[in-house]
This record gives sequence, C-alpha cells and structure tokens, in this order.
Amino acid sequence: HVRNYSSGEWSTLATEAGLVVKQLLTDRLPLEFSSWVARMRTPEPLVEAIRLYQQSASAEVKAYFELQEDGSFTSDTIP
Repeated sequence: HVRNYSSGEWSTLATEAGLVVKQLLTDRLPLEFSSWVARMRTPEPLVEAIRLYQQSASAEVKAYFELQEDGSFTSDTIP
C-alpha cells in the first residue's frame, strides 16, 4: 500500500457513505525501525533518507511519534 487513511479520512468516508460514526477508537502501534524497513523492502538510500528526515524533525514531531535513537517509532492505528 502507499499509505494508510487517517482516522479523519475514515470518518469522512463513512459519513459520505451515509453511515453515522458514533465512536472512533484509536491506538498506537510501535514499529521497530530495522524490521520495518526490511519488511517494506526499502532501498538503502531511502532508509538513509528516512533516518535523516527523522533526525531533522522538530521536538514536537519526535515526541508525537515517540522517535527512538535507532529510528523506531509509533504510528496511529484504528483497531
């Protein structure tokens, strides 16, 4: 896949389909960087670019995604 829909996008899709969203549950998924990029078959130059991007992120972004020194992070999920 290219990307996951955000919770807001899912809510909009449901509403546009005539459904009523009464409750939206969310969770956080911890992702270990090395296994994540291996699983996605990310080419090494892009792995390096992701790491540089993570390292240049603001403190707010690093806190939100719980970025670790090894590149591991958490991602929002809808269970």
